[in-house]
Amino acid sequence: MSDAGLPAFPACGAAALEAARIMADIQIAQTMALAVQDAADHLRNVETIAATAQGTVLRRILESGVSDGAELLAAIQMMMSQGQDNLERVGNLARTVLDGMR
Repeated sequence: MSDAGLPAFPACGAAALEAARIMADIQIAQTMALAVQDAADHLRNVETIAATAQGTVLRRILESGVSDGAELLAAIQMMMSQGQDNLERVGNLARTVLDGMR
């Protein structure tokens, strides 16, 4: 088995423990970054769906002359708000985790 490409660490001792801690910190930071990115992607997708749905509802209102889409527009707005809340919650949790690593 080849060790090519792997960093050289002492078999034991403080240096190995410090190297392991640094590697773990990097993995945790990357995981938090991915979680925030996933939440941002989710919000972007929700915004796309919401814009499409709002356009469809508004087109119906304009075509029919009846403003019966108020409930749908409120539901769409709630969906947007929940997506924003999710991104904020994930961001805050990631910040808490990363602050705990200092």
